[in-house]
Amino acid sequence: MALLIGRKGTTTPRDELIFKTLFFCRYLTSRQMARMFFGSEGRARARLLDLEAKNYLDHRVFYLAQPTEKAMSGKQSVWHLTKDGYEAVTASLGLDEPYASKQLLQENAQHYVLANDVYVAVRDMLDEELGPYPEWEWRHEKRVLYVGEYENELYVHNPDAHVVFRDHVFMLERQTEASKVGPKAIYKKVRNRKLYASLRLRKPAEILFALDGSASPMAGTAERAGEQYGIRVVTGDVRGIADYLYSSAARLS
Repeated sequence: MALLIGRKGTTTPRDELIFKTLFFCRYLTSRQMARMFFGSEGRARARLLDLEAKNYLDHRVFYLAQPTEKAMSGKQSVWHLTKDGYEAVTASLGLDEPYASKQLLQENAQHYVLANDVYVAVRDMLDEELGPYPEWEWRHEKRVLYVGEYENELYVHNPDAHVVFRDHVFMLERQTEASKVGPKAIYKKVRNRKLYASLRLRKPAEILFALDGSASPMAGTAERAGEQYGIRVVTGDVRGIADYLYSSAARLS
């Protein structure tokens, strides 16, 4: 279905900001969109469905947390750009990045949503301190994926996002307790991020681990891995990582 034209296809500046935000984040829930743009989930859902009818957006519904007998509230609408919506954004930003026509399965899309909790928490603070894009940029996992080679061995750089401002790169890992990642995997993540920073970026870089809580046992493991590989690792919950990004922006401004 093509984009609607004329009055039926009319969009507002807020709509266009939503499109850009979905380009940067790839997947966002109605709840996340409501927090950033609408103030209530009811108003968010009404407008998002309208934009879906105009063929800018599409959505699926799935559980962000496994439901239990006592709690069924993990069910959420998860939104993404259509091909037409995506190309409208890339044209306005002057970017030449192809649209991924095949959407991710629930588990993978779910991880984008969890990582984007950091974006939702920090967006207004960085816009205020630095100004909106292109003064700072959030690059989701697919846009920063890189496979390289070091000493005849492949390494994969696949953080959950990059946050980029003032020529600094903050590599985000959204690590939940449910992922059951052990120390060996944490060390491998840190090693691969360090290799990418040294071999590809060649600019100031840090690794941020956004955990389910500031007391997560993964925090110490990640920090020790950073010490071993010689790269700064910062750990904290979502709010703590957002505050750290804001303080870094203030320091580098």
